[in-house]
Amino acid sequence: MINTLNFNNITSDKVIFIGDIHGEFELLLWTIKQDSNHFRDTIIIILGDCGIGFYKEQYYIDLFNKINITCNEINTTVIMFRGNHDDPSYFDGNHLNFSNIKVIPDYTIIKTDDNNILCVGGGLSIDRIPRKQKEYKLNRFKSVNKGQKLYWENELPIYDENKLNEIRDNNIVIDVMATHTAPSFFPFNDNSAVKSFLRIDDKLKDDLITERSIMDNIYDYVSTFLETRYWFYGHFHSYTQGKYEHVIYQMMPNVDEMKSYNKTLKELIDENTIW
Repeated sequence: MINTLNFNNITSDKVIFIGDIHGEFELLLWTIKQDSNHFRDTIIIILGDCGIGFYKEQYYIDLFNKINITCNEINTTVIMFRGNHDDPSYFDGNHLNFSNIKVIPDYTIIKTDDNNILCVGGGLSIDRIPRKQKEYKLNRFKSVNKGQKLYWENELPIYDENKLNEIRDNNIVIDVMATHTAPSFFPFNDNSAVKSFLRIDDKLKDDLITERSIMDNIYDYVSTFLETRYWFYGHFHSYTQGKYEHVIYQMMPNVDEMKSYNKTLKELIDENTIW
């Protein structure tokens, strides 16, 4: 069954993509309040690394209830899917589901008036070794159910051909892809951090190749069968845009730079019509 969120009254000039939040929900709320007219009647799609799972569920319930009030007042919906710094168990469509805040599973389609947006989360933590070490130190004197999580093993994206086939068989065109990480042929940021972690993690190189190959497979499918033309991703904490084959991509920065790059989907498409 295809999981779908319908926003038939929303057009591409009311869809905004944001990169990693990393738990900075108060900053997100402040940014929305500071420019409420810009964010009024919009969908804000957070491209993974939301920072969900580091605390108990009640923490997020209380926090999201507060944010939901503001979003409801200006008719803004915040949609989040998982990154590598998120607990995947929260992203099943049943947890943290509010009127104006949606925490969605992979392969959810966001339907707007003029676009279908397919969301696929997951990514690889290049800093997983120090995260595991810190998690162990924090929890070594605690019982299993009271420990604090800093890393989740099942973090990688998933190539789900059954779901993709279902979308194709239902004749659904996916105009826009929204993912956390990216195919191997899209740009990344500075590789110096990766090199430092490769020295302490002998499996990291192979796992990075696996991550990219999963995303390459997703790209091959959606660009061939689902007619995708636009792709938005986060993960790399920077901003760039370009074109690969017939797909126009945008790497979106994290929440700290949101003020500078919170253009709507329509604005980003219009910028690239020369292609």
